[in-house]
Amino acid sequence: MSSPRRVLAIDPGRTGAAVLAIGDGSSIARAGGAWTWRPRKHGYTLQRGCGGKVGVADLHEVACELRAAAEGIEALVVEGLFAPRRETGEAQGKHLARMARQLVLAQAKGEVLGPLRSLTPTLYEPMAREWRAKVLRCGNKRRKVAEAYALKVVPTHIMSDLGPLAANVHVVEAAAMAYFGLVHLRLDAID
Repeated sequence: MSSPRRVLAIDPGRTGAAVLAIGDGSSIARAGGAWTWRPRKHGYTLQRGCGGKVGVADLHEVACELRAAAEGIEALVVEGLFAPRRETGEAQGKHLARMARQLVLAQAKGEVLGPLRSLTPTLYEPMAREWRAKVLRCGNKRRKVAEAYALKVVPTHIMSDLGPLAANVHVVEAAAMAYFGLVHLRLDAID
């Protein structure tokens, strides 16, 4: 059996989550930690899987907390961003609003990813449809359908490792992305 590998997976955004997964490349043996964050009036609320909630000033502080826990990771998995196409018949204002949401997400992703990037040379940035198709095997379904699939895919023992955060959809998606990262590390080692 190969030695355990550590992967940090992040579902980025102003409201997001991260999961530190430890596994052998074919499964997640255990979750080494889980975090969620959400904006509040002055800064963010950061919740640790086994701890309470703390107030932090910004996403950089969230990233520093993740960095302290993620020393020795072999890969970082962060959901990729996309530029939405203008749909046929879509009003220009609606399209610009969707573009603006992606810009806010990109800024949040950068704030979280920046301090973590030097931890490992291996960065996977799969688009949501890519990791969902490979891990959840649900194709290009809407987010709500994919969330239901994610709850079925993440093993029960991992859900218990995640503690009270297992009910958070962002955490469950981050755990599924961590599995994506573990599998890709194993495949990269074969190449």
